[in-house]
Amino acid sequence: MFPITLILLQNSLFIAAEVDIFKYLTQFGYLNVTQNSQTDISNSIAVFQEYFHLSVDVVANNETLDLMKRPRCGISDNPEAEAYSIGNRWAKTNLTWYTGYPVPSSLVRNVINEAFQIWQNVTNLNMQYDYTKPDIIISFDRLNHTNNYRCRKGQCSLPFDGKGSVLGHAFLPSVNHSKCLEIHLDSDENWYYGLDYNISNGYISLLTVLTHEIGHVLGLGHSGVQDAVMYPYYSNIKLKLNRIWIMDLETKKLTMKNLSIYTALPFLPYFDNISAVYKRPSGDIALVINKQLYLINDKNYKLKHIVNITNYLIPFNDKKIIGAVNTYVGKTIYFFSDNYYLILNECNLRVESYGYISKDFVGIPSGFDKVFRWTNGMLYFFQKDRYFEYNEFTNSLHTSDKFSLMTFGLSCPHISLFEQLKSLLTNILRKTNIQ
Repeated sequence: MFPITLILLQNSLFIAAEVDIFKYLTQFGYLNVTQNSQTDISNSIAVFQEYFHLSVDVVANNETLDLMKRPRCGISDNPEAEAYSIGNRWAKTNLTWYTGYPVPSSLVRNVINEAFQIWQNVTNLNMQYDYTKPDIIISFDRLNHTNNYRCRKGQCSLPFDGKGSVLGHAFLPSVNHSKCLEIHLDSDENWYYGLDYNISNGYISLLTVLTHEIGHVLGLGHSGVQDAVMYPYYSNIKLKLNRIWIMDLETKKLTMKNLSIYTALPFLPYFDNISAVYKRPSGDIALVINKQLYLINDKNYKLKHIVNITNYLIPFNDKKIIGAVNTYVGKTIYFFSDNYYLILNECNLRVESYGYISKDFVGIPSGFDKVFRWTNGMLYFFQKDRYFEYNEFTNSLHTSDKFSLMTFGLSCPHISLFEQLKSLLTNILRKTNIQ
């Protein structure tokens, strides 16, 4: 079987002559120059595929080659990271930036300012323009180029390759670094300098690329999760950063951190909605976004595992997930649109049963918005401004009333009803889009 794999690999390399597989994997952190055997290359392709959640078959197939051909950041990946990597951070919160030679137009300056503002809005950093003593210098360069003398001397070790492929790169903070850091952007690209996303074919959004590169100079490495801002491959996505609140159920106090969800959980992709969140019997926090199940350690908030649950939710994988709750016997009930539910055994990821919500959860209305389990063991379903308390053991509706935080012994008068509802669970995240 192994020789067949090698033959397929060689065929793929031959067919895709425009992609130098060995050079590519070496350049972006999957191989070193001494690992040049077919076995080394085959294993590295598998690591690449696993990191970017592709079909893992150790072959440079079309899906893999298509991703390799896409424009991307020039910084190497860290495939050994769980789903993201975090480097060193700045020792200060007030940072300054400057656009180096050649001096960009005011239109470009506006885009650069907006990219810094995006990060400033969701962090505790204050980032201001200052040409006298900048912490971050941005320049447009081409092919073999030099570093800015203020930050480091000599030739940049990451030459550009002309239009396409590598769009830019940046330097991450080092331990106890004191000099400025640079962001280099390829001047051969057809940059789009608008703040919207109405981009013609053949153009690259400077806002999108620069926001990614700023993430590097703030200490963030790449993410293997598609649509994350630190995903190395270019995609014309609408940038949205989200904030979170955390509540301690022991003290029953909402801690309003106003913290970026991507600062607290940097492995998450950018998303429009958290479909479901619950706590497993093991203590892990389970968070469902875009049919991906993220298992998170409830003590240090580190990612433990990602599972694509699409194939496990048959026959309802085309339905919208409304919410999910964990049972007391290691199973999870997923609630879907159109009045369906499904019980998934999380030990073996097999569907045990499914049916109609209105039939098996008597008294629960169709079209409810959210559901979770409270500390008293009851399930709480929400529809607009009403809640429905359901007893799972007696399979009956216990009570229904107009929603109030006082129902849960909480008080937070300055938060909207919808925000209150999403803040009720232990260590559960509430997001607000920042346009």
